[in-house]
Amino acid sequence: MGHPHAIVVVSNAVYTLLPSTFAELAEGLRGLGHPVSFHRIDGAHDYQVLCEEVRARSCRGEDFFVLDGNCKLRLPGDGQGLRRFSYVTDAPWGQIDNIQVFPAGGSVSYVDRSHGAFYRDFPFPLQTVFLPHGGPQLLAGADQPRDIDLLFIGNLATPARMEQFRESIASLPPPLPQVFTVSLEMLLEEGLDPYAAFKVALLTQGLTVADLGLDNVVNGLDFLCRFAESHNRWRLLTSLGDLPVSLYGLVDDRFFDRLPENVTYGGIATEEQVIALMSRCKVLLNSVSVFPQGGHERLWYGLACGAAICTDHSQFVAESLTYGRHLLDLEEARDSRGETLRPWLTDEPGRRDMVNAAREIYVGRHTWRHRAAIIQQAMAVVP
Repeated sequence: MGHPHAIVVVSNAVYTLLPSTFAELAEGLRGLGHPVSFHRIDGAHDYQVLCEEVRARSCRGEDFFVLDGNCKLRLPGDGQGLRRFSYVTDAPWGQIDNIQVFPAGGSVSYVDRSHGAFYRDFPFPLQTVFLPHGGPQLLAGADQPRDIDLLFIGNLATPARMEQFRESIASLPPPLPQVFTVSLEMLLEEGLDPYAAFKVALLTQGLTVADLGLDNVVNGLDFLCRFAESHNRWRLLTSLGDLPVSLYGLVDDRFFDRLPENVTYGGIATEEQVIALMSRCKVLLNSVSVFPQGGHERLWYGLACGAAICTDHSQFVAESLTYGRHLLDLEEARDSRGETLRPWLTDEPGRRDMVNAAREIYVGRHTWRHRAAIIQQAMAVVP
């Protein structure tokens, strides 16, 4: 008996890497023997075409499943045995409204191992699966000359500085200001994952996540994670001295008092532009901070494009890549005011050796086509 048909669906999100992600997952499923149809949704007509395919395959009694992102699709057949796998691209609390209405019996992923604790504390009638971020096959042109020294791609939102954090929590009822303060300290200084930090901080006040309830926990985590990520990005981008940084992404007007003299802002970049920029840079700066047991897609895409990667610590990443040999340490770069990065901007042979060693491991373990096997396994155990 053959493998079930896979209907792979992605929105037309031009300012993300999602189109590439789902195209690569589709190819991975094809490589595992699944017939695949691929839908990139850009408007009502495309969505109608998708729904018609789902209905037709359901009516014919075909063996198939749907792969979508962030649980957003509302398809015919929900609740009637339609097998679905949703790749939840970020923390579950950021997609909780969609997860709560996802059809019972479906499968949702989480990208950081620490997120599993959230699902255990707030269970849903869903199969949950660890599926970390991945990246594409090695991309052509990775050996071309590189004219961008340091590249940062990501959104810079506020609040980002400690005075803004204190202003944001000042009007909250006790003991929430203390809970957020303690949570943030453990997250930033001890490397604890956000959910664990939040739970410990609640316990110091004699509270549990059950006492707060799901809605309050979700809102608290959303604020905590957004601030921690923004704060660490602010600390990084204001600490690199005279090293030239090219910055792309959405930048809140209140993020910087003024743009650092060493930073050049290039605006928002499309998926195609992001990949081209990564293929031109010597070192890609990857600051995520809130995935201590996962690996952000920028890390993997940067390696696929032939860039050296300077990133924050992740237990998951460290299982296969070694900081100092395969990756540069973001905390060391920040604390040294960029001096640990400076040699790598001129030592092309050394940088190339580091990149090649990392890419060999990456292409053998961390592409989206490897991640497709996780989806296949999850769909095989669904009734």
